[in-house]
Amino acid sequence: MAGLPPLHALRAFEAAARHLSFARAAVELNLTPSAISHQIRHLEESLGRRLFERRHRGLELTAVGRVYFPLVRGAFEQLAQATVLIGGTGPELRNVLTISCMPSFAMVWLIPRLPAFQAAHPAIEVRLDTSSRFVDFARDGIDVGIRFGTGQWPGVAAEFLFSETLFPICAPALIAVAIGRGVLLEGPLASGRLVAPFEVKVTTSHAYYFACAEGAQHIRKVALFRAWLTAEVAAITAVQTSKTAKVG
Repeated sequence: MAGLPPLHALRAFEAAARHLSFARAAVELNLTPSAISHQIRHLEESLGRRLFERRHRGLELTAVGRVYFPLVRGAFEQLAQATVLIGGTGPELRNVLTISCMPSFAMVWLIPRLPAFQAAHPAIEVRLDTSSRFVDFARDGIDVGIRFGTGQWPGVAAEFLFSETLFPICAPALIAVAIGRGVLLEGPLASGRLVAPFEVKVTTSHAYYFACAEGAQHIRKVALFRAWLTAEVAAITAVQTSKTAKVG
């Protein structure tokens, strides 16, 4: 395309601007730091603008660089998302569903339930990315996530699953009381390993959401997981509502 800088130079700029380091950008792109520096210099010459200030303590973006960086990064993210949406990730990944969630949620809530999803959809291979970091769906190769927060994330399609409640808990034989999170304590409470000695419960302002990149909810494997997940949540909610009604 006329007037567009070389793609490899733009990729070098995006990585260097994100890390504020030629060395770390080089590791990410499997290049040498001098190659990154050369590509950045070529890009600056083609634009007629300086993008970085070289300081003793590292790199800094110039005013022009600070404007250019989010635009270039957004363009790469759109390319990655478009590739995912058309199924252009290679045949070996089209039936792989990568799920991101916090380790505690995965261990207590998701992993015990995943065999049911895999039994219903044996052609889909499930991979878990368990970390507390805020993933970038397009850049990190994540298909779906179960996120805890407000549900307002740029570029993310989010759907409410359930709220979080805090309440006092303790072991049956102990007096010391701690504060527990409702979703993560279903098993221990049901088995009697923990008890909720008081009826006090506080609903937090954050909740759990199904999340994926905007537009990705129409991909078949994503849609199948979303349908299964929402059905699981609906079944749990129905049981809890029934128990509450009986107690009342």
